[in-house]
Amino acid sequence: MPSNPKHALILYSYNNVNNETPTLNMLCQRGCGGQLLLESFPLTEKGNERHQDIIQILGLSGCHSIDEMKSILTERFGSMKLGLISSCSSITTLADCLDIKTLNTISTKIILETVNQLDVLLVDMSDQPNKMNDIMAEILDTTPDLLKCIVMHSTMQLQQEKQNDQEDDKPIQSGMTKNGVQVDVLDSDYLVCAYYHDGSTRRDNVHEFSTQDIVKNGCNGSILAWHYLAEIGHKLGHVPKYGA
Repeated sequence: MPSNPKHALILYSYNNVNNETPTLNMLCQRGCGGQLLLESFPLTEKGNERHQDIIQILGLSGCHSIDEMKSILTERFGSMKLGLISSCSSITTLADCLDIKTLNTISTKIILETVNQLDVLLVDMSDQPNKMNDIMAEILDTTPDLLKCIVMHSTMQLQQEKQNDQEDDKPIQSGMTKNGVQVDVLDSDYLVCAYYHDGSTRRDNVHEFSTQDIVKNGCNGSILAWHYLAEIGHKLGHVPKYGA
């Protein structure tokens, strides 16, 4: 019988992982991949892209204050319990201000203990991206109730432009809009991601956790990063499907 996950773990890295990631590749082979498009903001501070990625993954792009972010979190995700682990002080300070459970030490033991107390745990592994594979190796086959997600920042302008050209004649999809309005996205920076939970996620033809393979073979296509946490919340049963 198909089952739904009870919790979700998101391992994110701004920096690329190396090619020796057999467990991340295995996750991709068992699950499905896609792209998360990043909204374009003219005043985005250079060198702060990692911080901005986290804001967009949390579905808070376009907010202008902490109070507005808190309001959006409540409005969009209700009582869904969120947590964040990062070694970046600006990211953990933000999470603290948003009343998100925050830790700054990354280990498999801490991750498993923490995610079981929450609905969704986001772990920023940008300072040690290759440890993503080590952590996933310990949990891939031992956590049947956990939706496992991996996310990486990427740049590949030519392929992105080609995909956009192919989609020019298609009607605008709900996953490409924010509150019903189409928004500007970055031309060459975006996120690639993969999901896996035995019993609920689809399977596509991605074979490795790389930008090239996910862009070419991922069945999830492209959605705004603004929808990402809502999509995970939907898989957990906390959030209505966007566009529904």
